[in-house]
Amino acid sequence: MEQAIRLSFFASDNEAEDDVVLVELDLALVLAVTKLVIRSDSQLIVEHIQQEYEAKDEHMTRYFAMVESHLKKLDEWVIRKVSVRKMGRQTH
Repeated sequence: MEQAIRLSFFASDNEAEDDVVLVELDLALVLAVTKLVIRSDSQLIVEHIQQEYEAKDEHMTRYFAMVESHLKKLDEWVIRKVSVRKMGRQTH
């Protein structure tokens, strides 16, 4: 059985945006999700998770290591950059 759940959290700064992704991943794992689509309006977050950017400080290095650990527990995942305007209207 497939189900879709939309988790929408809005953040006002980069550090809060980072925390939102980790909270969403935690919730997905608690719900036993196996496939996940992550949408973010932060190019920095998206490209860090895609490993196109390298974390510059120890805090961000630890943070992205936690994200990577969470993502490895999923069968399938994708992260997409979306515009701020579209964040509220995405349905899949």
